[in-house]
Amino acid sequence: MRWKPLFAVLLGLLMIGVTAGSAMAIPSIYNEQQEMGGSIKPQSVTPGAALEAYLTGSGIQDKRIIHLIFFAYKHYKVKHGSKLSLVVGIGKLPIGGYRVWIGVQSGVTLYPNEMEWKWNEVRYEGTTKKWGKPFHKFKIENSGWAMSSFKVPIKFSKGKGKSYGILVIGANTYDEIDTFLSNLGGTLLGYVLAGVAGALTGLLGASGVSYDYIKITEV
Repeated sequence: MRWKPLFAVLLGLLMIGVTAGSAMAIPSIYNEQQEMGGSIKPQSVTPGAALEAYLTGSGIQDKRIIHLIFFAYKHYKVKHGSKLSLVVGIGKLPIGGYRVWIGVQSGVTLYPNEMEWKWNEVRYEGTTKKWGKPFHKFKIENSGWAMSSFKVPIKFSKGKGKSYGILVIGANTYDEIDTFLSNLGGTLLGYVLAGVAGALTGLLGASGVSYDYIKITEV
């Protein structure tokens, strides 16, 4: 049947397009967004999602945004040892507020004491581990605005030439995030945080959970 070869091509683009550059890069809202003073308009990255993340700061040497079928692949080349800002935007904020986990590799330092937020108060609630990987926990209170955003300084000191990923996950409750990561599995989570692009296919189809992903290369 003719649909089988087409499906194989489609799957191939999803798996390797982000590394081979076979998918066409198109203009992204990330290029237009400013820091906390500008208008941050979250855009879906999975079906029904309402969360996005991006980097800003003078240490960014290069960035590439590639829109694929179900998510936007973002690859930032950052100066080794630089301190940038990780901005997280949330839309469709639930009445009961929102929860965000940010997963990073060792050698990547977040500075939650220097966090800034806009529209709705954001509180840092420490760290937790899932499958041995550290995650920083943030709670967004709903004070009447439909969308929210916050930025937290982040320093990249893993090693010059190193590549890896940052995973940002959001849901109404911490339990939903924990269950999502449990279903994901430790091996796949390790691949995602290690920057293996093909592992992102394992994140597709999450129910009730939004996520975004940034690949980092220190130069």
